[in-house]
Amino acid sequence: MKHIPSVLAAVGALGLLLLSAGCDSMSVAVTAIGYVKDHASEYSRLICDKDFTAAAELHHPEFVWHPKSGKKLSGQPAIDGFLASLKGISKMDTFYFYVHKAESMDEKTIVLDVTMQAHTIENPMQLVYSNVIWKAKMAWRKTDISEWKLANITEVSERVQGDSPPKGIKPL
Repeated sequence: MKHIPSVLAAVGALGLLLLSAGCDSMSVAVTAIGYVKDHASEYSRLICDKDFTAAAELHHPEFVWHPKSGKKLSGQPAIDGFLASLKGISKMDTFYFYVHKAESMDEKTIVLDVTMQAHTIENPMQLVYSNVIWKAKMAWRKTDISEWKLANITEVSERVQGDSPPKGIKPL
């Protein structure tokens, strides 16, 4: 009987460790940055699945998209424009975000410094693959107690065909 408190403490510590560290795809978001990374991962998956309607629902209504060499758009035109720019990447097979840095600007805004990668299949018969890669800042805005919406994408580099993904960082 006297060992029960120490066993319960050990089980509680193990549970806390699993929640905070996670196990790759089994992780549980317990911080705002964790929630945002989960939403960014879901967004990437929806784009991979070519479910642009569901991806559009993750955007904040006042979403702003600023392409590196282009006009800044906001609202529905920005959502439509960004998603159309992804649809326009010829032969895109999969889409990933590589998060270099996540920073909480305030309690309602988190910015991710990312590399975006559209993996393309140039010639499936000869197994010729390529990438379109660019860097961006993604701002996510808290809209509810645990709901985060994509509020801004500012592309900080040109989209480059044939570049390699960053080394040492797993995609979301």
